[in-house]
Amino acid sequence: LLDMVRDRPSDHAFLERAGATVLDRMLALDPKAVPSGACHGDMQCANVMQLASGGLAVFDFSDCGTDPLAKDIAAFYWRNDFEGRPESVNRAFVVGYDSARPLSPEEKAAQPLFRLLRHFLITSTMALYVNRIGPVPGFDKNIDFYIDMIRRYGEGAGIT
Repeated sequence: LLDMVRDRPSDHAFLERAGATVLDRMLALDPKAVPSGACHGDMQCANVMQLASGGLAVFDFSDCGTDPLAKDIAAFYWRNDFEGRPESVNRAFVVGYDSARPLSPEEKAAQPLFRLLRHFLITSTMALYVNRIGPVPGFDKNIDFYIDMIRRYGEGAGIT
């Protein structure tokens, strides 16, 4: 990602600073207050379907692994941010999540950081693909959209 913005000093400096700050803040999280465990890794509307019985089925576990449990919420936010869904959809998801697995105050406080990290992760991964294999439709010619999202959610996490 930094290679893609080397001719944009403001973006380059921001991304370096934001990346270092996100890493420091993630490492500083108290694992007792922000527990880790098995996570879906790509929780989003596209990976949930309603069954004929009325229940829900979650699928596409290709990104699953161990992470802070509440970080799955950020994946849901990211997809909705990307698709321009209203914030009310995110709030409803969190209400449902919190009713099944209550979030600690620390997990709630970490949500802006997790949301920023998700945007950073997706953008950096797409940049890596571009650097390794060439153009990625919808990304390489639209990098400003992705950097703007990192800046927007960086502000929400107190990183400017």
